[in-house]
Amino acid sequence: MVGAEWKWWEVLRLKVPAEQRGCWLAGRSAELDPWLRRQTGSGAGKLFWDAKRQEGVLLIGWARRANWQAVTAEKCGGGAEPL
Repeated sequence: MVGAEWKWWEVLRLKVPAEQRGCWLAGRSAELDPWLRRQTGSGAGKLFWDAKRQEGVLLIGWARRANWQAVTAEKCGGGAEPL
């Protein structure tokens, strides 16, 4: 799917101090694409870092709202901190 086909966008904000920015970006980028490929109806995933707020931001596109709502804690790593 191309970006225009993503109807639902999920925005996740996580506290990421400046000194951990590089580690967070490297770790999440290595996890995000493989994780998205395993989820039904997902695709576009982007990582950002907001220096002013000291936050990591994940932007994930979903084909339908139901796909987004179907993601459980187990799908995020068995109850571990979700992406």
